[in-house]
Amino acid sequence: MADDSATPGVRVPSHRYGRHYHRRKIKEAVDSISSLPDVILQHILSFIPTKLAITTSLLSKRWRHVWCDTPSLSFNDYRLEAPFIDETLTRYTASKMMRFHLHTSLINNVPHLESWIKFAMSRNVDHLSLDLWNQVANKFKFPDFFHINSSLKQLTVVLDFSDTMIAICSSVSWTSLKKLYLSSCLLSDESMANILSGCPILESLTLDHCGGLRVLDLSKSLRLRTLEINCNIWVPELTAMQIVVPHTHCLRLRNSKLPCSLVDVSSLKEAKLNICIDSFSKTIKADFLQVTLLKMLEKLHNVEKLTLGGNFLQILSVAELRGVPFPMFKVKDLTLETVIFQYVIPGIERVLQNSPDLKKLTLLTKDFYHKPGEYLGDHMDLQGFNLDQCWKSKYGVFWNKSCLDVESEHVVSFVELMLKNTKALDKMVVLLEDHYVRFKEMVPRLSHNYNISIALYTFKPQTNGSNPIVASKVMDLVRGLWRKHRRKILVTTTCLGSGYLLYKLYNAHTRKLADLERELANERENDEILKTQMKAHFDNIQMIADTTTLPHAIHHLSSRVVEEIDVSSIMDKLSKGKGILIPSEKLQLWNELKILSFTRMVLSLWSVTMLSLYIRVQVNILGRHLYIDTARGLGSSHLLDELDLIERDDEQKFLTSADFLATSGMPSLISNMQNAVKEVLKGKQLKDVLTTSALRETVMRILDVFMSTGSPHHWVDYLMMSQDATTDVSSSDATVTKFHLLITETREVLTSNDFSNVAEISLKCCAVALVEEMETQTGLATGMQLAKLLPQIEKTMPEISAEPEKNRFLQLIRDLPEVKLFFTLLYANMPQ
Repeated sequence: MADDSATPGVRVPSHRYGRHYHRRKIKEAVDSISSLPDVILQHILSFIPTKLAITTSLLSKRWRHVWCDTPSLSFNDYRLEAPFIDETLTRYTASKMMRFHLHTSLINNVPHLESWIKFAMSRNVDHLSLDLWNQVANKFKFPDFFHINSSLKQLTVVLDFSDTMIAICSSVSWTSLKKLYLSSCLLSDESMANILSGCPILESLTLDHCGGLRVLDLSKSLRLRTLEINCNIWVPELTAMQIVVPHTHCLRLRNSKLPCSLVDVSSLKEAKLNICIDSFSKTIKADFLQVTLLKMLEKLHNVEKLTLGGNFLQILSVAELRGVPFPMFKVKDLTLETVIFQYVIPGIERVLQNSPDLKKLTLLTKDFYHKPGEYLGDHMDLQGFNLDQCWKSKYGVFWNKSCLDVESEHVVSFVELMLKNTKALDKMVVLLEDHYVRFKEMVPRLSHNYNISIALYTFKPQTNGSNPIVASKVMDLVRGLWRKHRRKILVTTTCLGSGYLLYKLYNAHTRKLADLERELANERENDEILKTQMKAHFDNIQMIADTTTLPHAIHHLSSRVVEEIDVSSIMDKLSKGKGILIPSEKLQLWNELKILSFTRMVLSLWSVTMLSLYIRVQVNILGRHLYIDTARGLGSSHLLDELDLIERDDEQKFLTSADFLATSGMPSLISNMQNAVKEVLKGKQLKDVLTTSALRETVMRILDVFMSTGSPHHWVDYLMMSQDATTDVSSSDATVTKFHLLITETREVLTSNDFSNVAEISLKCCAVALVEEMETQTGLATGMQLAKLLPQIEKTMPEISAEPEKNRFLQLIRDLPEVKLFFTLLYANMPQ
């Protein structure tokens, strides 16, 4: 680009390399993917949902039956009905199945589940994944044949919102099973023992939000190497689960209410610990937790690789302030996943001081589950501590009390504090959530003063040069005529007179013009062919975005939003607390519901809109590069091997970076969106009446506050990784990969004024459509109390996050003239 801030213009590709060759090469490459062997095409289709894979049968006769023999079937849409799944299984022809995934919440599908599972097992499936929601999980009983299988290597069972104990046969035989993942399952000790006894070569066990267990005895699982337990929400508060894992090497625990009791962890080499505290409870049983957590650490004193979460460190800080003795550690590789604020400092100092063999220290300044530190401060205040003294740093540093108030100075002081409390440290890795300029400036001094290596991520963007300007062929012709015939013109003028001269010049010029016209006509014909092919390629690119990349990203995004902003617990408390809660408690819960409901609605609307635009930017940039790389034949096929083409790994890495919003970008996005909601809703009471126009203005105001808070284009950091994170610190400019160049070009587009205008128009259009949708479903036009409006807001969530082909908001964005024009110009910005 000649000017990064300008709108890309439509330019015609260079024609100086032989148009006929280009036309032939491009025509050969138009459907090159169809010439791939079936096994490769089927492998590609196995990575997308089966419903999408089936649509490829409409492309041509070549594709009609390709999907029928794919190694995997994935029914990931929980709304798929039995007739569709039955028809799909009828047409499926593969004798061996690698993976079968079923996600359903339709109660009418329960009678069919047994036959579907039997079908998968009859094809010797390697990985069976069952995700059953709501009443389906409660109504379905696993058949006896489910418990006996010799081909199954990986099993995933998710029973969301189930309150029924799983009935496991006394005789379980999964002789080939290596990985077992159970989520939201209610298990008894006897059932778990039966499962373990039937899995002789089990290597990995994950219990995610599972309850009912009192003792987890893995002493007979001789090959088990990894155990992961997340949030045992059903375990009674007075009973901690006992864990016996004498052969396990890696243990990851994130528990709520009570930590687990570690009985035997003698072979443990790696551990990751954190505690998840109820986000709506402002009470922390720190005195009890500090004792139990230190007992856990005593059991882990021989672990060499240790990861501690933010809540865990806060409780350790209480123990340190109380003077409770800490065990000594043999850890050599320590990772701290925590935000930077005063409530984790004492615990970190003590852990570092008691780890004399520490060689590598990693700081990850993100913690999705941290408890607000002020609650811990309230606890210490109730215990009679002087808050001004107990949190005061012995190095004279004034630490921030909130994770939202972190400055570069705090990061520098935090790193210095960790360096001062280590003796044998060789390397430190600091992964920052935001961009701290001053900290980067301090790195050379810190590395020199403490004689260690501090790893950072930097990237120097490349600047594309402008293309030379080609002179007009008409002007070249005129100059050529004059240079060639100048002497003749003068002699002829002298000898034959002006009449004859004009006649000869006219004939010569007419012939030249005729030749030029024929040449230009041929060029126009070639141009039309190229434009037609480019148009077809452009249309295909948009179709890929709508049918492949976007559905996966939207599904992942909506799942993360539901996971991170869960209002069901508040609604349950309100429902079950009728006649029990006092008015002040009810008012507090209603206010929390108000903030979370609006946050979830506006955040979902913003995320879906911006993610759809971002993915379209991605596929247009990538598609344009791939088109150019294919078209650069230059007259010899061996030259294609010498071109700087995009590697497959870079292409895949670039496309999968669309998940950044749903993973790394989500915590900061939620926090900042919630701040905007609180500012706009400040003073609005639950009894206030909102009309259609008032709600529309409220939503737009929240979006305006969110987009305008912070540095210009700050929201880009929620959508994609920073430039500093795309390359390793050791990378040189000469070795920068295509992936980094693609990321840089994408960021340039997203930070342009043109994209900002398109984003603003799209957000406004979707906000208006959302409010209109709510108006048709409720009496909003005549006004509705805010308290009564909140349940209606929750009903809009499925509409916002619906799959692309059924998503009204995504269709509105696609049909906006400004959006169509923007992406047409973006794709047409071909370098010459």
